[in-house]
Amino acid sequence: MAKKSAKKVDTRTDEERAAAWEELKVQSIEAMGVGDKNEQAADQIVQILRGNHAANNVLATVFQRISCPTLYLEWTVDRYWGNYCRKYVFQTLDRIYDQLVKEKHAEKNPRNYNDCDDNLWYVPDPKKDGRRIIIHTSQNTNLIFIWEKKTISDVWFEFSRLHIRRYFDKYETNIDDLDKWEKKERERDEQEYKDKGILWSIRNAENLSEYSDDVLKNPYPKRHGLDHYKKNKFEVKYGDFRDAGYVLTYQRNNVEGSMRRHDFIKLVLDCYLPCMLSELFGGQYHEFLSGWYEPKLKKDGEGV
Repeated sequence: MAKKSAKKVDTRTDEERAAAWEELKVQSIEAMGVGDKNEQAADQIVQILRGNHAANNVLATVFQRISCPTLYLEWTVDRYWGNYCRKYVFQTLDRIYDQLVKEKHAEKNPRNYNDCDDNLWYVPDPKKDGRRIIIHTSQNTNLIFIWEKKTISDVWFEFSRLHIRRYFDKYETNIDDLDKWEKKERERDEQEYKDKGILWSIRNAENLSEYSDDVLKNPYPKRHGLDHYKKNKFEVKYGDFRDAGYVLTYQRNNVEGSMRRHDFIKLVLDCYLPCMLSELFGGQYHEFLSGWYEPKLKKDGEGV
């Protein structure tokens, strides 16, 4: 029988253990791109590029000269959106949420704007875990924002998260529940399907993909509707592309796989969010959020 090895005894003092833990936190924060060393290195590069109107050419050449350039390019974009969420998006969402609560805009009393094309409301956390949830609907898309902010106390477990998901409209089978215009469109579409069969569906696949596929007891729906999130108490199990409504998941100062949703992320963060601010607070917020928050930022690193 193999002899069991003796358990290693930690002989460090409480002060030494605390110092070692603080050092580990600093290293982890630096690895996430949040810290003095990272900022100092960025300042040096910015000084080199300042006034260079072809900075994109310079940066492209840098990526071409390093090993695994496309992988590092993807990681860079992921970190860019991670920094953007940490610096600007969390506090934007907090302002929006607080104002919606103040004005009592819940689901049955949403904030309507843009000629009633857009609706915005908050959802009390059904799990009562301190999460914040807001929902935005428009003619083009429906979005759910779910987030929780943390202050770094235990760098392995206590860090902020943000999920942005698109949810899909339910295909209303009761035609009498539709308004006059929708009813006319539905009657026309259903007649087209009766006349042309599956070929009509193929031609209109893009339009039909705007609806939730959680129908006919589908065991593996990918286009979730709002009812799916309500049923699951707005719990997001995966931070990746396992459902068609994935926009982004932020954690540890990173938005993994952001290049696959880059254009849509820009639309949400650089258009929808500023429009929400404009509606709730007035004024013009239709520039990048960084243009509004950058002069007011405190030292980074409070919550990642």
